[in-house]
Amino acid sequence: MNSTLRIKPVDANTLQYLRLTGRGNSVVLVEAYTRQQGLFRTDDAVAPNFSEILDFDLSKVEPSVAGPTRPQDRVALGGVRESFQTVFDGAAADASPEELARFKAEGGAKASGYFKASKENLEQPTAAASVTDGSVVIAAITSCTNTSNPSLWIEKRSSLSPTPYSSPPIVTRCIPNLFGSMPPSCGI
Repeated sequence: MNSTLRIKPVDANTLQYLRLTGRGNSVVLVEAYTRQQGLFRTDDAVAPNFSEILDFDLSKVEPSVAGPTRPQDRVALGGVRESFQTVFDGAAADASPEELARFKAEGGAKASGYFKASKENLEQPTAAASVTDGSVVIAAITSCTNTSNPSLWIEKRSSLSPTPYSSPPIVTRCIPNLFGSMPPSCGI
């Protein structure tokens, strides 16, 4: 079992964020704890020594949007117009009179099938893996209550492990371990 840990050190900006978001009473504790653990970063601190460095060209990331019918679906930005038109035309063509009435009244149809991404190869200096539906990849978090919903994290954790809560989740080398990368201030 392997996992990737992203280093997100606590620094003065983290402490300022805590103050600005109404958690000023936690600042002293967070700073003391992270300094004691060697996790507090300052500009004059010695650069960390990493066992492995992965250079990643963000310009090669294809912009995409969620949807068209479910937030976990992915559509390349260049295909949004076609995707929307396909779903819209299909919903209207296959709809019963009741569904059309609901569509007009509520502004939408029942969730239809989703667009599956084709299998892609991911290459790292020390590993190669396939990225398919269900793989965890680079993403931007948008305004979504699920990112701060502890019960969802617990549910996800239980689905990752063959014996929930008794062992760490089995994670492919190319997937960042979300549980190991949360900063102390995240509250989850």
